Amino acid sequence: TGVWLDANNANARKICAINTDCSSLVGAPFCRVSDAKCVVCLDDSGCAAPTPWCAITQGACQPLIANGGGLPTDPGHVSPILDGNCSGPAAILTCVSGVCFGLDNRCGLPNEEPATSVSQCRSEARSAVDNRCGLSNGEAPSSPLAAAKECRSGVLDPDGKCGYANGNGSCTAATAATVCRSGSCSPTLGVCAPVAGCAADADCVGGQWCNISTFTCTTPGANGAPVPSDPGHNGGTPATSPVLNAVCTQAAAQLTCAAAVCDTRDNLCGFDSGGASACTATTAATVCRSGFCSGSGQCATAGSCNIDADCPATAWCEISSNKCKPDVAQGGALPTDGGHNGSTPATSPVLNATCTPAAAALVCTSAVCDTADNKCGLTNGTAPSTPASAATECRAGIASASDKKCGLATGESCSGSAQCRSNSCLGSGVCDGDTDGDGVSDSEERKLGTDPTKKDSDGDGIPDNAELSRNGTGPFTGIDTDGDGKIDALDTDDDGDGLLTKDELGMGGAARPQDTDGDGRPDYLDIDDDNDGILTKQEIADGKLPGVNSDDVDGDGKKNWLDIDSDDDGILDANEKGDANNNGIPDYLEKLKASVADAGPTSGGVDAGAPVAPPAAPTQQLLQDGSVAGGGCGCSTANTSAMPSMMGLAAMLGLVWARRRRSVSSERRT
Repeated sequence: TGVWLDANNANARKICAINTDCSSLVGAPFCRVSDAKCVVCLDDSGCAAPTPWCAITQGACQPLIANGGGLPTDPGHVSPILDGNCSGPAAILTCVSGVCFGLDNRCGLPNEEPATSVSQCRSEARSAVDNRCGLSNGEAPSSPLAAAKECRSGVLDPDGKCGYANGNGSCTAATAATVCRSGSCSPTLGVCAPVAGCAADADCVGGQWCNISTFTCTTPGANGAPVPSDPGHNGGTPATSPVLNAVCTQAAAQLTCAAAVCDTRDNLCGFDSGGASACTATTAATVCRSGFCSGSGQCATAGSCNIDADCPATAWCEISSNKCKPDVAQGGALPTDGGHNGSTPATSPVLNATCTPAAAALVCTSAVCDTADNKCGLTNGTAPSTPASAATECRAGIASASDKKCGLATGESCSGSAQCRSNSCLGSGVCDGDTDGDGVSDSEERKLGTDPTKKDSDGDGIPDNAELSRNGTGPFTGIDTDGDGKIDALDTDDDGDGLLTKDELGMGGAARPQDTDGDGRPDYLDIDDDNDGILTKQEIADGKLPGVNSDDVDGDGKKNWLDIDSDDDGILDANEKGDANNNGIPDYLEKLKASVADAGPTSGGVDAGAPVAPPAAPTQQLLQDGSVAGGGCGCSTANTSAMPSMMGLAAMLGLVWARRRRSVSSERRT
């Protein structure tokens, strides 16, 4: 309809025939002949800014119509036609912006319509993104108050831009395309979120969880993957729980780990071996990173073990190393395993190299052992549990028909020496005799010079078979450890160190003889029992020296030859083999040693480098005359004439002593 300015009423009522009839009228100089009225204009040429076009029917010049105003209707205006409908010529003539929108027949363009300049837009804003009226989502309006007009979405995000960013606003599936920059709305929280993205865990499908910080649905991590960190999961609301801060918790694992478990020791998905992991054979493939569950209910490395039940029937679990070990063959020593300590059913039986029925049942192929030597299987002369079990329980693999004990007796038919108790199958195919039952045949003993009637010919506590063969089972030879011409089986001091063999066996006896230095050679066969570089027989001899006279110098209960610091001075015997002060006592047996550097002869003719023992502390007393009497030098205030000589002597002795200390210290350092 527009805004119409009518001609001055008084002028419009003026009757005219020609323009001059209206010349006396102000503002209505033209005569409209059709109705003989004086008017402001007859056509557009009669108008100028700010009223540049003529409403001919009214006869009045009109101002331009602002954006949003309707196109005018003027029946008298035929070029262009002004009938209230939008047309290019009509908009150019009557609209401020020179354009109109055909769907509403108003001046200017609404939001979303292409525009060549911002003046064409009713919202007074034009997007730099697509050159259309109004600002697209993500563009900033001129002011927050102008957002409703300038933003096509009609909403302003807290960041000062049109449309809601992910995680903000209020939206629905119907409004998301308009108000959300992403064009998508979280069905769970009613906030904007990326297409195929999320704002909460419930937005995701297929077992995925929502990384709220990045608005992405995320696949749970495989075993070994780290528990993730997501600041959006801060636990502030149910929708942002559980807390995800790279720390293993049950809730975090259930959400982000494929196995729904994690290990608190390393904050990774799935259980690592050991620890407090809980698994079964059914769940192992899922919850254990190794895919293997021990019978103890803990995840374990594939091929490893935590308990004996984890190993095959022909093996046992060395718990200390988590490794399955094959059963021990006949004659093999019972093992030691610190993990088998008997503290729980799973760590039983105790395995400490000692034969017990339980230990044998676990580790021996024969399921039996012999307490005589703590080895698997039964020695010759020992009865198996039943005659029929001799083949598996007896080390010889056979029992005598006469006494039903392991090994064949003298004169019984044999196919090999191992079957015979004497360890000798004669060429005639019968077992040789073994009168003393030590495993060495009578003929072999006679050949080597031992007594066939005594298991221990020399009575040193070691049976003949162990002294004629290191493994105790042969072949048997005349071993002579100390090379003194007397074989060990007939030598009461096998290593020739001056100590009887029987006195060096220790508490373990022949089965587990003492090995002080742990070098694999028992003391009775070791010429340096403590491995300090000083032979045992030398340490015995040194302990008998005058000034020593002790086989335990430091009194710690260990003999000098079994003590690596015999005098307990903090210096190992291996580093004290000499006699720094030449007093005849080896340094390793002397805690106090005078140490001085040789300073040459003193003025008194005493060699400062010669050894001088430290002077004994004198016993003194103060006499009535003021003199000091006792075991040291005496001096008296009553007799001053002797004072200079006495003081000189004391000074000389002090100097000598100081030089001795420096000399020996220097020698020890070098």
